[in-house]
Amino acid sequence: MIDDIDSFYCDIDESVYGAIAYDTCSTCGVRMNDTGDNTYVCPQCNILNDKVEVSDMSTMISDSCYNTSYGPHSQIRCTGNNRYKYQHLLRSSSDYALIQEQNIKKILFECNYDANADINVPKDILLIISDHYKSVRESGNIYRGTILRGILAAMTYYVCIDKQLAYKPTDMSNWFGISDVNYSKGDKIVLDLIERGVLKINRHVHAERNFIFSYATRLGFDTTQIEILTEIIDAVVKGRIINPNSKPSTKALGVIYVYIMAAKLDIDPDILHNKFGASYGTIRSTATELVAKISLLAPVFEKYNLSTKIVRTRKKRAAAKKTVYQDKNE
Repeated sequence: MIDDIDSFYCDIDESVYGAIAYDTCSTCGVRMNDTGDNTYVCPQCNILNDKVEVSDMSTMISDSCYNTSYGPHSQIRCTGNNRYKYQHLLRSSSDYALIQEQNIKKILFECNYDANADINVPKDILLIISDHYKSVRESGNIYRGTILRGILAAMTYYVCIDKQLAYKPTDMSNWFGISDVNYSKGDKIVLDLIERGVLKINRHVHAERNFIFSYATRLGFDTTQIEILTEIIDAVVKGRIINPNSKPSTKALGVIYVYIMAAKLDIDPDILHNKFGASYGTIRSTATELVAKISLLAPVFEKYNLSTKIVRTRKKRAAAKKTVYQDKNE
């Protein structure tokens, strides 16, 4: 925009503008018809001109919803002697691509403000996701509402996994405030866009490794322990010891559970359920499956002097108190 519009037009002959008749067709020279929709139409050549409404001697209102700032587009009130000369500048100042880009960033950053403290995606990753969605928009694919949030959630999941920041799809659904169904719809769209080459996101990352790294780091394991766990999970995935259809997070937690027992660490396995919000029954069943096939992991366990004779300790359940009911008449 021009800083001083009056200086810009100071040398323009005012008589030229004073003679302009906005309701006269510049091509045919005939009077144009008022459409009632803020425009004039020529009865001969059918050309359309915007209607300029002058409410007083010093004010013009533009109802075309132009935008001259980085914020949302809205009506602009132009004042001054040369108010009608702003019209052509308003036409060339709107940047809707910039508005859409800022709306995406607003959605992403607001999630960090409203989400649980255990889920915090760094700003640089959010900016990467914003750039990825820009390529989606430029390809002509426009999405809105919960589907848009589902797509952003799926993209966030894959980018976080690639950056070794392991969050589950359920975490992303809660983070964006959508249902698992909408996340699933967004995930299918993202996978389709990746296959078509619209999105340059690596979805073939070793998710199990990244979950091991994320969970072990949050549990306070040192570098050596993380290397051991990584080698175990690699053997598990390669040998298909656990059901291949199991979630990467489930496989990682099952391996950590078994490692805690094999290394006899002073860590209560309940922390896996409480800290990471996973089903304790699912973790135990996965660990049981690993223990049953522990012989397949013997080379790795022997390499690090880990016992393959793992005995799961069961906690004693508190005895249920019996309630004695008495007849009120007694």
